[in-house]
Amino acid sequence: MGTGRVVTIADVLGVMREFEPYEPAGIGTGLIAWELHRPEAAIRPLIERASAAGWIAPAGRDRRSGEELWRLTTHGRAQVAAA
Repeated sequence: MGTGRVVTIADVLGVMREFEPYEPAGIGTGLIAWELHRPEAAIRPLIERASAAGWIAPAGRDRRSGEELWRLTTHGRAQVAAA
């Protein structure tokens, strides 16, 4: 993804869907930022909006880094499928 394109909540949900099978404990903003070639600070507001919409839910914290982890909700999976 080029750095000139605006990143959307749909992009964030898409990364989460892609990595969900490989990250059963949840997905952190660091991984999402890495995949979308953006700083974590640019991803956090999208995570907050997706959480407020009920598309993702907290999944705990990474034991080593303390990073908050997220998981798609059923509603979030439906949102990704509809896109």
